[in-house]
Amino acid sequence: MLRRSLLLSRAALTSGALRLSRHHAIAALRLAPPAAAPPRGSRRLTTAGQYASLAGVSIDALHEAFDDFADGAPQLQIDVESTGDVLTIAVGSRGTFVINKQSPNKQLWLSSPISGPSRYDFCPSTLRWVHTRDQTPLLDILRDDFETLVGERLSFARVAEELQRAWEDSQGRGGGEGPCH
Repeated sequence: MLRRSLLLSRAALTSGALRLSRHHAIAALRLAPPAAAPPRGSRRLTTAGQYASLAGVSIDALHEAFDDFADGAPQLQIDVESTGDVLTIAVGSRGTFVINKQSPNKQLWLSSPISGPSRYDFCPSTLRWVHTRDQTPLLDILRDDFETLVGERLSFARVAEELQRAWEDSQGRGGGEGPCH
C-alpha cells in the first residue's frame, strides 16, 4: 500500500517540490525507482571514429562467427548477410536476427525473434556492448537467443577478442572513460 502511494521520482523528492515529513520522504526515497540513467552515449564513446571502428569490427566479427557456424550446420538453413551497416541472420523459417549500427546514437541495435528489439551502448570498462536498460551484454543475449532458437550454443570468444583489439587501437583517438551505468 505504501509502495503504491509513494511512487514519486527522486527528482521531485529531492527538489523540495513536494512537502513530506522527513520520515515519509526517506521512506519514499527507498521505494522510488532508481534515478534515470545518464543520457545515451554519455561516459561511453566520445568520438565518431571510435564508434565507427568498434561497431564495424563488431558487425564484421559477428558476421564471421555466424557464417562459420552456418557452414558447419547446413541442415539449419542459416543465411548470413551483411549490407552496409546491417547484419541479417535468417535461421530458416524459425526467425531472423538483425543487428545494425545506429551512428547518431553511437549504438548497436538488435532485433531478435526471441527477445525482441533492444539497444546497446559500448562500455569501455568492460569492453562490451551493453543493453541500455539492464546492462546485459549483447553477446550474452545473442548466445542465449540463438541457443533457444536452434538448440546449439554459439561461441563469441573471437568477437570479444576482436572488440578488445579494436578498443586498444582506438585509444589513440580519445575516448570515453569511467564506468558504465
